[in-house]
Amino acid sequence: MREQYGKVFVFGGESAQSAQSAQPNHFFMAAVAGALLSGFPVPALAQDPASMCCDELWRARNQIYKDEHFCFKTERAQRFFGNEGCIEPFPGLRHWEQERVNELQMWESGKGC
Repeated sequence: MREQYGKVFVFGGESAQSAQSAQPNHFFMAAVAGALLSGFPVPALAQDPASMCCDELWRARNQIYKDEHFCFKTERAQRFFGNEGCIEPFPGLRHWEQERVNELQMWESGKGC
């Protein structure tokens, strides 16, 4: 059983808590593999923004846009991500993606990036 973006992951009858404490790497791989095989979009692994430097925050935020085929306008983003496969007009972000972008922007602003 798996709830997308929820709290319950069960693989082979083992709860997430016991699987994670026993073998965190195996649990992680099983969770990612399950998401990939189920056809659900797999968000980039979320790193704590508090521990990220300005460049990491910028890359994490813009990676979300790249994953959704955004056409970058700035030279920096075009050099780093390119625009191959971009879609115009941009269809927009999913709700959870926009929330993550907002969070990363808040940290960028707070850190004076």
